[in-house]
Amino acid sequence: MSRRWMIVLAILVSSVVADCWFRGPFFFLPFLFLTMPPALVITAPLFFLRMPQRLSMIIAAAVAILTSYFFCAPPTTGRLLARHLGVSASNDVRDLRRWNDNWGRDPAYFLRFYASEDTVGHIVKNARLTEVQSRSMIPPPRCLLPVPEWWQSPEIESPRTWQGWEARRQFWVNLYFDPHSGLVYVEVLTT
Repeated sequence: MSRRWMIVLAILVSSVVADCWFRGPFFFLPFLFLTMPPALVITAPLFFLRMPQRLSMIIAAAVAILTSYFFCAPPTTGRLLARHLGVSASNDVRDLRRWNDNWGRDPAYFLRFYASEDTVGHIVKNARLTEVQSRSMIPPPRCLLPVPEWWQSPEIESPRTWQGWEARRQFWVNLYFDPHSGLVYVEVLTT
């Protein structure tokens, strides 16, 4: 097999593995069509440079993995809090736990933390949430990844509940808050 085809094969295999890691085994294919072209464009000079084949393949694989990370990786917790909820992790947020269900076409993020009523009010205002009738939490889907224990058994019996849809950034937020303990559960569902 020629050196060029070996580089393309390294990009393809690395992209498939990275996309499966970030988006799961069922929805990686659309992301593969999104990540392969940029990786091929970036590594195109490797086709013409005279360097060892092994080094070219390592560089191509690294570029493919970084491209997959750029397009497919979930946001960091700080970015998730700032972008979708309008609060920083340093604002009175304690015992923060996070779980990602990003093995589907539309990833979902689940947070559990303690915060003051002022911080929850700030989140409600910035995320443009509307208070709804108190309801019990719906467990997230259990398709492939196990739901963590801290989310399976909610500790809030009758929470104050807010919901909101942000059309511009295309996400849905459900927020459950226990004013007595300061416990907050947040679901960020993207579309």
